[in-house]
Amino acid sequence: MKSGGRGSFADDLRLGVPGADFQTVFDVGANVGQTADLFSKAFPNAHIWSFEPAREAFRLLETRHGSSPRVSCVNSALGATEIPNGLLMSDYMESTCNQVVSAEASDTPLQRVAVTTGDRYCADNGIVHIDFLKIDTEGYDLEVIKGFEGLIGDNKIDFIQVEVGMNPNNNRHVNIKEFLYYMEPRKFYMFGVYDQWREKSSNLTMRRANIVFAGLHISGPRPSKQWRRASAVG
Repeated sequence: MKSGGRGSFADDLRLGVPGADFQTVFDVGANVGQTADLFSKAFPNAHIWSFEPAREAFRLLETRHGSSPRVSCVNSALGATEIPNGLLMSDYMESTCNQVVSAEASDTPLQRVAVTTGDRYCADNGIVHIDFLKIDTEGYDLEVIKGFEGLIGDNKIDFIQVEVGMNPNNNRHVNIKEFLYYMEPRKFYMFGVYDQWREKSSNLTMRRANIVFAGLHISGPRPSKQWRRASAVG
């Protein structure tokens, strides 16, 4: 069950960082391109790099956005290190639940996918700055972030969105505590919480949410007092 809450990240960005004009957006775990649709509208001047390693999902992503001059479709997974032989991933057609699995998962249909790092991909393609890095890889998000260590250390990524587990019984997603432990020493603090879902078995327990982290290196106008006060209670 999805819970309500504050507005979208794009709404909060317009209020909190007036004049922000995203030029480069990475959509890691793009599935069939539904998020690229949203980003195209929310960030009209941005070029969107959509990464999707699953075969059938990528085919549909290309059908949907392959002819768009604003979207680059990339059939690759991103991880903490380059893996020449690739990784095993579940192969449930265009499902949003495909994830990296172990070889022991013999009851799962499998595919092998190419893996590179964000730093390597950017270096090879002349990308020097990312305004917004969105990651949704069904439990592999922290590994993806580690592959951008160089750009993060050079203050070349401004906002990072990840999908986090919100309670210790959620074994599918990386727990929010691990992200805080990793991100805060790198001067990325929480900007907002979005798309909150509760456990099916209990309306009292959060299951997962999308967290956006903002790098403290970002410069720009300070938000209004009214917006800061509303955010504190909203």
